[in-house]
Amino acid sequence: MEIHKVLIATIGVIVGFPAFVGIMSFITWQNGFKMLGLPYITRMILVLVVVVWAMAIIPGGHQ
Repeated sequence: MEIHKVLIATIGVIVGFPAFVGIMSFITWQNGFKMLGLPYITRMILVLVVVVWAMAIIPGGHQ
């Protein structure tokens, strides 16, 4: 996978996961950021970034 596609996917994860939690807060009418907490959200973002990079490094992992 080309490096610029991986960087775009990484930025998408960093922006997208908090946006997903924010959207879910409106759907459930509960503050998702308060319920999950900043450490959990940060860990999930890091795990998702590692998964994106692992898929980029493994040959054929992004197909």
